Amino acid sequence: MPIKVKDLKKSDLKKLAVGEHSVGHVRGLKLYVRGESNRQWLFRSQCKVCKTMHKISLGAYPEIPWEDAIPSAMRARLLVDEGRCLKQKKEAYAQQVQTVAEQGVTFSMALDKFWPDIKAGKGDKKVEQWRNTLDYYVVPKIGHRAIANLTVRDIYEVLTQSGEAANGDQIDNLWLDRQKVASDIRQRIENIISRSIGYYGLRVANPAAKANGLGPLLPSQAKPVKHHSDLKCEDVPEFWRLIEPLESQSAKVLKVLLLTGNRLSEVTGMRWEEVDGELWTIPWQRLLKKQMQVNHREPLAPVTQAILADQPNDGGLVFPSYTGGELSDSAIAKIHKKYWTKYPITTHGLRSAIKTFFYDNDQLGYSRAHVEVILTHGQGALEAAYQRGDGYHRRAEMMKIWADHVTAEGRD
Repeated sequence: MPIKVKDLKKSDLKKLAVGEHSVGHVRGLKLYVRGESNRQWLFRSQCKVCKTMHKISLGAYPEIPWEDAIPSAMRARLLVDEGRCLKQKKEAYAQQVQTVAEQGVTFSMALDKFWPDIKAGKGDKKVEQWRNTLDYYVVPKIGHRAIANLTVRDIYEVLTQSGEAANGDQIDNLWLDRQKVASDIRQRIENIISRSIGYYGLRVANPAAKANGLGPLLPSQAKPVKHHSDLKCEDVPEFWRLIEPLESQSAKVLKVLLLTGNRLSEVTGMRWEEVDGELWTIPWQRLLKKQMQVNHREPLAPVTQAILADQPNDGGLVFPSYTGGELSDSAIAKIHKKYWTKYPITTHGLRSAIKTFFYDNDQLGYSRAHVEVILTHGQGALEAAYQRGDGYHRRAEMMKIWADHVTAEGRD
């Protein structure tokens, strides 16, 4: 009758001396210690077919952990007890043992396996952040779990975990409270699992892929609306005083942007054929809202007309660059960044100043619809079907009032 071997604990494995040791749990399972860094799982059994002792390698320790070696040995023991010869079935069984081992690859093992390839194409800062987020938020949760056994629910619980964030703040839901970090983590988990599926030939669907059921479970991430940095309406005259003496092409474009409320591309692309005195007609092809295919008529205040009058008229662009093409966004941005340091603004943010001015001064009697036309915002299909006018004369009055505010004319 075989001697009952004492079942070793997981903590005992690292303490074993050089030699072959029975592990217990499964009859025939042994750990062969050749040295500190050379340990091998073995399975020994007496074959019922050829009446010889067989020795099968189950892989190296700790690459094959204790939790996976025991199931592999159990499968081998079942084969032997069923009367199958491991020697005759060596090739097929070796593949079977390998499959069992690969099915037991944990997330942490896979992360370590593929990490050299992942970090090879990333910068130092990106690499550090990439790995640190997984080590902090993911490995403690599922690092010990076999990838083949991970479920959509496991990934969901990682992404919606609560507790202390990496920066020390308390969070109720990682997916909602750290949206960018959580989204990056999901993609990185999906990356590791995808590599594992391909490399080890695992027959599982990636539980971190949104299309495999994770997407509908995750709560909607309300993305905060980020507006362009605007120029405060009350600061417009001060801004004008700073740029009014400037004579560069970029500065002149900036002045027209402030006086008209148009988009940057509409001003930099302005051509002489579009200008007729106080009327500037922007072809619909250059408008952001092209659906109606209607040219936009823009009334120009006298101060704006004076700026254009100083420009040489060669029939081309009104504000050409030194190469003859349109001025770049960065060239204009340099002007307001250099002369306006009170707070950040953008050229597109200048448009909000004119809108705020007329909204806050509704006693002037101009409708919001007039302001929207000034900003070349498109109409809805229903509104456009009935509203065919563009309020040109009313808008001409508005542009004069706005220009007076910009230049602070008529003030004490």
